[in-house]
Amino acid sequence: MIEQVKITAHIYQPVSPVPTNERLRQFWLPHVIQIEKLTTGFGQPCMLVAAQDGDVYVTRPSPGDVLMLRDTDGDGKADERKLVAKKSQAHSSAVHDGMMYLATVKAVYAANISEDGTLGHSRTIIDNLPNGDEHANRRLGFGPDDMLYITVSSTGEACLEMNPKKCRDSSRRC
Repeated sequence: MIEQVKITAHIYQPVSPVPTNERLRQFWLPHVIQIEKLTTGFGQPCMLVAAQDGDVYVTRPSPGDVLMLRDTDGDGKADERKLVAKKSQAHSSAVHDGMMYLATVKAVYAANISEDGTLGHSRTIIDNLPNGDEHANRRLGFGPDDMLYITVSSTGEACLEMNPKKCRDSSRRC
């Protein structure tokens, strides 16, 4: 006779919370740092980066673009919102020395930032990033050595890396 067993399953489906002022007050920050909502209505933004002049750039992988936000009257709210780049799978960006660097799954692009915050013609600086499979999104950042750093994740979870481009010693699996 087969014994009946009751099985309970839980499925977690994340939902983006509404960025209310009450939620912002829940963040603990050192007393010298203040947080306020700059603007809303992005759909599903991915990364934010601020330029030296205070402009904020927002990457949105879907629809694959970068928006510039500008506070023109100094009240801490974005008065101007401008589309500055269209790149399929645009994920991360970094700003350094008047240039914007934009990462997609397989490439990194660079473009001059104009005085009005828009971007000049972008050029490809890397176009052969290794496959990241389920961890394909890249993060960009400049270190104190002024070098551009790019994340390249493993192709899986807690496994031997099979992609030789990601191994320091190509004669073995990493």
